[in-house]
Amino acid sequence: MKKIWTILLLFTVMALAGGCAYGKEQAEVITNRADSEEDTAGEEISVDVPEPETEEVDAEEIQMEEEPEEEEAEEEESSSDEVTEVNFDGFEANASEETFKNAVSYINKQGNQIPSINYDEVKYKPGKRDTKAKAENIAQSIDSRLNVLSMKKIRMLREDTNGTTIDFTVYMNKANKNQNYIEKIVSTEYCSDGRDITNFYFVKGELRYVYSYKDDIYGSTYRDSNIPGKKCYFSKNAMIECYINDDDALLRNSAYTAKDYKSYDEFIRTEYDALEKDLVNRAYITYMAVKDIPGTALLSGYVADEYGGILSNVKITLTSKANEYTQEFTTNGDGYYEVRVPVNKEDWYGLRFHYGDFREVSIDDVHIPAGTVEYSLGITYMAAEGENKHDTEYYLLDVTQKPPKRLRNNEYQIILSYDSTKADLKPFMMSLNKGKSETSLSTIITVDEDSQYKYFVTDQRGGRRDNTMTYEMSVSEAVVKVFNKDGLVASYQVPVNRAGVVWEVFEIDGTKIIPVSNYYYDVGKEIFFQ
Repeated sequence: MKKIWTILLLFTVMALAGGCAYGKEQAEVITNRADSEEDTAGEEISVDVPEPETEEVDAEEIQMEEEPEEEEAEEEESSSDEVTEVNFDGFEANASEETFKNAVSYINKQGNQIPSINYDEVKYKPGKRDTKAKAENIAQSIDSRLNVLSMKKIRMLREDTNGTTIDFTVYMNKANKNQNYIEKIVSTEYCSDGRDITNFYFVKGELRYVYSYKDDIYGSTYRDSNIPGKKCYFSKNAMIECYINDDDALLRNSAYTAKDYKSYDEFIRTEYDALEKDLVNRAYITYMAVKDIPGTALLSGYVADEYGGILSNVKITLTSKANEYTQEFTTNGDGYYEVRVPVNKEDWYGLRFHYGDFREVSIDDVHIPAGTVEYSLGITYMAAEGENKHDTEYYLLDVTQKPPKRLRNNEYQIILSYDSTKADLKPFMMSLNKGKSETSLSTIITVDEDSQYKYFVTDQRGGRRDNTMTYEMSVSEAVVKVFNKDGLVASYQVPVNRAGVVWEVFEIDGTKIIPVSNYYYDVGKEIFFQ
């Protein structure tokens, strides 16, 4: 019988190939699981979009109102353009309500398939510029309320860059039952040389501010206003101010405003127009793509016998008692399974494993918090009667489990455990504020509203030897547990179908723990493997 670790060593890793926003080649940053054997069609999302305008006025033409004859001629030439100007009389910005029922309906249509997004197509164009409009700093106001907004994370693939992965963190205002407006979308695109981060801010569905910057591959840059990038303000869907501190940009290290547009030379006006068009189009394509997709997570794992032999055709029953929801599925020929489930902060899942005359195995208390896109259950072991090497029933999040040490109100204790005979692992609790890391297997940190942490687990043997495609960490049965003063609040198991040497487990923003579960084999030795 084939063993789990043998299967993983033979597993063909499907890297996320493609490119990032500016034509840069996408390296193999996050490993992907094998495609599901079930070919499920994607969901057709119906949204209300404005009717195409019969006459298009581009940004340069708007500045030429005192020359009506030339403007009229330009309008005639562009009247056949099908790009849609954002018109809020017909633009449906209201997002679907986040309910368990809506999530189940989406899963029934989408299956395990990852949705896609395409920025190549120009769907939305800027509105007319108001040279008297003033930039409003709405970002600070929205960011101060993120903890009271509804949050979901959606993972998508870019069609226009051959499958680059983008994670969208979506913050929605649900104060009014009949209006669910998205106020902020954080787009994180994984590139070969780092992450492209773009923050879109909206007021009642209207784009008001965009802040974009480049981060390193692990997202370990301290997120403050001094990071080089672009900070652009909008009014009525036209860019009125943009401050650029980006060595890669054509317009760099300067401030550009709509009121000074006429004084710029042709080159700067062309670049200004191009940036405005790109940001408006990208913002609304993103908004429309994510607004009706509910928060879901891909739950996965392997099933093996007591000696590590794979078990295929194991029947698995997943239940949600709170919502009376049930799914049934089986392991494939490699003992692997994956299933998409709704992310519901009030709900807990239970799984039952059935295989011939083997003893039934139960996994209870599977809690998948908001912001999770992938959740691994590791390896589940099953035993025939009389064999009892592993526990056959366990809890992933035993809320009765107390912290090993006495903690204060503002403290977390993070503990990494693993099988040291299978791997040499080292954790990194990185404080982005302080630029320091703790590497103990058990670490206590103090948090406040300004805290920014990232927690990584690294395979030291593979990283130092440049054997970055190793599966040693993946079969190490590594578990990361997080405690506060009351007990266990989060538990993460290492993904078992991944090659790589860096596992990004979770981050802490303020006092909030946000699951990540990214896996890397494109690494920077100066960070983790000195």
